[in-house]
Amino acid sequence: MKNLLQKKASCVQFTRCFFVNLNYKPIPENMKAILFYLCVFSFIALFESCLGTPPSEEFNQRSTESYQEEIPKGTLMYDFSNNETFESFIEKFSLDSLFQESRVVFPLRKRHLNESLKEVEKIVEAKDWWRIILESTDDYSMRYFEKEKENKGFVEFKGIENGIKITYVFELKDGEWFLVEVEDLST
Repeated sequence: MKNLLQKKASCVQFTRCFFVNLNYKPIPENMKAILFYLCVFSFIALFESCLGTPPSEEFNQRSTESYQEEIPKGTLMYDFSNNETFESFIEKFSLDSLFQESRVVFPLRKRHLNESLKEVEKIVEAKDWWRIILESTDDYSMRYFEKEKENKGFVEFKGIENGIKITYVFELKDGEWFLVEVEDLST
């Protein structure tokens, strides 16, 4: 019991010494008043800004008029209102990745050469799709053409002294072009 009282007394002395040595200085009364008024002012300013009057009917009408204009047909870069042209389709297919993914028929057939230069076929699922950009570079040339009787379009890439030969086969279905096959016979 005596040990317990000694421990308790030493704790009291420690806490007394600890708090005495903190050099605690109370906040002056004028500083408390400044903080109080600053908080009240901030609170009022916050709620005043949220309680603004709603916009007038005239303002609402003026602001929506500018969004009701119709865009004349034929002025868009990709106007597919009637039937797509193969040329404009290829341009949009190359530039717009979401449009591209919507115009690929999955599962997509891809034919390519294996290590022994034998042609093999692979099926590409939507989850394995990669975006393609259909344009010429310094390494290969590009040409596209359409076989109207077959409702097919082709984009061919041929390498410039490097063995690249890739053909993308598109098919016209209900007035819209779709990628249906890729043939990569690069060596």
